[in-house]
Amino acid sequence: SGLYETLIEEATNGKPLLGICLGMQLLFEKSYEYGEHPGLGLLKGQVVPMTERLPQNLKIPHMGWNCLQLTNKCSRLFANTKNGDFVYFVHSFFAENCDDSLAAATHYGINLTAAVEKDNIFGCQFHPEKSGNVGLEILRAFSAVKGV
Repeated sequence: SGLYETLIEEATNGKPLLGICLGMQLLFEKSYEYGEHPGLGLLKGQVVPMTERLPQNLKIPHMGWNCLQLTNKCSRLFANTKNGDFVYFVHSFFAENCDDSLAAATHYGINLTAAVEKDNIFGCQFHPEKSGNVGLEILRAFSAVKGV
């Protein structure tokens, strides 16, 4: 479709890019969602299934409100957000080995990547559009980001 090339070109040129849920997962090098697939490679890391990693008593997909553990004190995406704010998740896969871009985590049996941020590349595993005022503030913060 030409979308891959356009996304890579725009991101390389410094345009801010925000991936939400699957969109965030596509930012990484590789995904193991229903096979092994290359990602856009804009961020280091891979996307893996929650099965066999979560305690057995927890439901998959992870659906519901969880609090954010902000890990990047200089995050532009979370400029209007505080540690412990709740956001809404719906997912069965998560990103790992992405410490160099980790902006927030959440705990659901294990620590899971909730958001990433590196230069002009941003991603939320949760759905800011379904996360009330907290999500609106995250989207406002992203809209204020200038290109790199």
